[in-house]
Amino acid sequence: MENSGTTDDSKCQLCSLAKAKYTCPRCLVKYCSQMCYKSEGHANCSEQFYKECVEDELKLDQLDPESKNKMVDILKRFQNQDLDDFYPENDSDDDSIPDLSERIENIDLDDSDEVWSRLTEQEKLEFNAILNSGDLTDLIPEYEPWWNKRYQKKIEELESFLDQIKEYEKICPPLQPIVPFNTLSKVQPSPCILWNIVNIMGAYALTVRRFIGEHQNSAAASTILTLSTNLNANENFDSKEMATESIIYQANADTSITCSIEEANVIRDDIDKFLAGPKNDDVEFYILSALSDLQRLFQDSLSHKKKGEKKTEFSKKYPPPKAVIDKEKAKRSVKKLTFYLSWTKEFYAGLIIS
Repeated sequence: MENSGTTDDSKCQLCSLAKAKYTCPRCLVKYCSQMCYKSEGHANCSEQFYKECVEDELKLDQLDPESKNKMVDILKRFQNQDLDDFYPENDSDDDSIPDLSERIENIDLDDSDEVWSRLTEQEKLEFNAILNSGDLTDLIPEYEPWWNKRYQKKIEELESFLDQIKEYEKICPPLQPIVPFNTLSKVQPSPCILWNIVNIMGAYALTVRRFIGEHQNSAAASTILTLSTNLNANENFDSKEMATESIIYQANADTSITCSIEEANVIRDDIDKFLAGPKNDDVEFYILSALSDLQRLFQDSLSHKKKGEKKTEFSKKYPPPKAVIDKEKAKRSVKKLTFYLSWTKEFYAGLIIS
């Protein structure tokens, strides 16, 4: 990045005329306005920085229709942000430019180059400002966990209740095949099994929330193993409290995860919802769904084969991080989850009722 060479730090280093108001986060040059930021003297730096930001936010391994809708929602939220706090002089308005949703309607949202080409210069600059602010909460769609609902049956609403049963079966992860418990073990199950499952449920809830429901990937599998010492190290628990606190401790011991007091309370509430199930006569269903989802996650990590991926300018230069899953731990997790599925199906409802 070349600048004007001025020795006055208070002056814009691009035009040397006005007072510098901003600093480029990439090359640290001081500048006074958007015009200077987008000027020819700064073009190489600003354009590449924008592209890197968009690549980091938009590159996904695969986009199913639901994920595509989420991405469109994020982009639309981004377009509607109030950006006066970032650039007070932002008063440009070009009514001739189509709405963002129209510009990205028929493109591959997995192609960050294509998405980038559809953004206006102002949108690129504003997006960068939001990233620099560190406040992305308004850009991320609110995630509603599938285990949040509790269904209560009323006699006068029986038909509606039956419809609700179909509803929660649709939104929950599908159940894996479950083998009879007596084919796996002939001995009396240990009382600690329930608390071990609690440990897994809490780890699952925190991970799914962190990945906003997009958790069928190696990074999520790695997070699960970090949080659940039962899956990772075969640790047994004697109480619900011990099983829960272990998750929070493991999260805060890993700087890439961490868990605030507020998040810890949410996870405790999530565990209670798993244990309660969707309704009184199907209390085990949420646990079975979560265990099934986890089993598929670790099975996929074992059967995953590298496929030829479309390489873009960004993915070659900035490949996304891939978590490495210990194959032996993944195998043990699949086996353990098979056991927990069978135990839950055979014993959980009776244990809760008694």
